[in-house]
Amino acid sequence: MKKLLFLSILTLLPMLASAVDGDTFTEKTVEGVLLKYTIISESEKTCMVGEKDIWSFLTARASKASEDEKSQVSGDITIPEEANGYKVIRIEHSAFERTAITNVFIPNSVKTIGRSAFAECVDLKSVRLPEQLTKIEPSTFGNCANLTSIDIPEGVTSIGENAFAGCIQLKEITIPSSVTHFGEGVFWNTGFTSLPKLPESITTIVNSMFYGCSQLSSIEIPKNITWIGDCAFGRCPMAEIEIPASVTRIGVAAFANCTNITSISIPDNVTDIGSNAFLGCTNLKTVKLSNNITSLSRGIFSDCASLESIIIPSGVKSIGKSAFEGCSSLRSINIPEGVEIITPRLFFNCSSLTQLIIPKSIISIKNEDENGNQWTFVFGCNSLSSIIVDEDNPVFDSRDKCNAIIETASNTLIAGCPATKIPEGITSIGSYAFSGLENLTTITLPHSLKRIEGGAFNGSGLQEIDIPENVTFIGSYSICNCKQLEKVRSFIIEPDEISENAFYGSTSNVTLYVPQGTAAKYKAKKGWKNFTDIREMDGTGIGDVQIGNADSTSSIVIYDLQGRRLNATPQKGIYIQNGKKKLVK
Repeated sequence: MKKLLFLSILTLLPMLASAVDGDTFTEKTVEGVLLKYTIISESEKTCMVGEKDIWSFLTARASKASEDEKSQVSGDITIPEEANGYKVIRIEHSAFERTAITNVFIPNSVKTIGRSAFAECVDLKSVRLPEQLTKIEPSTFGNCANLTSIDIPEGVTSIGENAFAGCIQLKEITIPSSVTHFGEGVFWNTGFTSLPKLPESITTIVNSMFYGCSQLSSIEIPKNITWIGDCAFGRCPMAEIEIPASVTRIGVAAFANCTNITSISIPDNVTDIGSNAFLGCTNLKTVKLSNNITSLSRGIFSDCASLESIIIPSGVKSIGKSAFEGCSSLRSINIPEGVEIITPRLFFNCSSLTQLIIPKSIISIKNEDENGNQWTFVFGCNSLSSIIVDEDNPVFDSRDKCNAIIETASNTLIAGCPATKIPEGITSIGSYAFSGLENLTTITLPHSLKRIEGGAFNGSGLQEIDIPENVTFIGSYSICNCKQLEKVRSFIIEPDEISENAFYGSTSNVTLYVPQGTAAKYKAKKGWKNFTDIREMDGTGIGDVQIGNADSTSSIVIYDLQGRRLNATPQKGIYIQNGKKKLVK
């Protein structure tokens, strides 16, 4: 037996003597747990816990250990300072990832902890970090659901991205003054109830730093912070927030979906606010904007359903798409002089907005977004009763107090509201001009009208509509999904084909009335023939007879029973006004 042992030792000696960088070996901890080590430097006699992860640059969760091997590593772990004569200076990527360890002691010899080293160790409760530690790499403790507190020793200068992400019970952390770098998402979805004390050297709340911290009800941003990164506090429940005067930039979606915030004041040093910065802050009622911002970015206050009013600084020159979309409590707003473009969906579904003033600087109104979708910028603004265009505007007007925006050169009505009175001289109703206006139940179209563009009345509350005799074009989905529509009266004597989808979703319970002798023509024309009930205006079935004096006709379109337009109310006889038969005795 002694001879056999002697021979085994002789066999082992050449292997140890020929060890090179990258060789692995195993050794048990004091708890009896078998760990694998990799030699870092044979000449310096240093090693690390875990196998060399050659794929670490591809994924933060790479590991060469099998699930069976990992399942054997559990309970408490004490990592030694030295293993088999090699000093342990590193814990490699994914070394303990998804294992069942509960407590871990890391010796002072360890200087770095690799990516995902303890990621998804859901039973991990406590970690003793070494005094000589200088770097915690990305996702090191990601999704360690039971970790409640941790002290990071002085000397650590860098904490990688997502290092503590998903540690939903982590409520206390000590961050030393030596830390000069945080990676993105470092405390994403942790259990903090208040903001941890950050080193004075830190001037940036990095992207997603506290995103999704669902218990973070109180924050005090340090006075030295100059930049609040993208999604920095997104989906956090704090009700109050004070942005220090040192801040100059607020990133994309920095406070998005912080549903408890009721008011916010942005200091004048802030010159840049990213898109969707306050998107979904549903309880935000009051906002004081920096006087030095020059633009309101895309979606900045989108879906802030409680926002009632806001003063846009005079220096603002551009307002992005959907900036106030879904601000259903917004009653008043002034677009400052200097803004040149109204962007798509700007006041989309601002259902409480009552007045809109278009300054003389506006020279372009865009209804089409980057995906080719078209929506009027006042879609769904059902309380809008006043639209005024500055008289000195060179491109648009609101002639005759019509409560609409008209492109002057083309006589095209660009955007309207439930209170719009379309003036004579208008030749075209623009794309989606009245779309989404559920309170629009009736509209009088002028004799001069020739075109009804696509989507013009899409989703409106029209109950009836008269198509004047000069209309030659009705575009796709122009009178589409008008669920309350019951009557369409066309006074076109020689109907042309119209879009197949012009009345899509609006024809099932609708009667189309046409001039005498034209029903056959309508039934043969594309678009018109989709109506299942087409009747000629022969003096019956077009409305109740109203007997008495005629109403004022100053702005009323009047037709005889054959669909011919009358210039004035007849002194005697029966005529059609607003779709009703009337009798003058």
